[in-house]
Amino acid sequence: MMMMIIIILIIIIILLLLLLLLIIIIIIIIIIIIIIIIIIIIIITIIIIIIIIIIIIIIIIIIIAYNKYVESILGIEDQDAQENRFNFNPKKLYSLLKNSKKDAQCISTQVLFLTMFQENQLL
Repeated sequence: MMMMIIIILIIIIILLLLLLLLIIIIIIIIIIIIIIIIIIIIIITIIIIIIIIIIIIIIIIIIIAYNKYVESILGIEDQDAQENRFNFNPKKLYSLLKNSKKDAQCISTQVLFLTMFQENQLL
């Protein structure tokens, strides 16, 4: 009888140890899954930041190229120099304005023309 109780106690202890081992394994698996999710979130964040930086660089390059394009159309060589700031050819600008109805930059060209015209009138 005593032997039977000892065997049952040993089996219960072994089962409890196995249950504890199972709980520890489940906790380790949950921790590994959380770490993997955090790493994936960090990688996705880094990729999004890189994409945003690339888009900003592309926008800056487009703005610089557009400014160079406008400068080449208006004949402005040195935009920083005060004496060359309003040095442009009105005939070129008028023909550009006249032909810009087909162009997608019609409104911006007209605004640029009116702004430069008003600034020249003030001089």
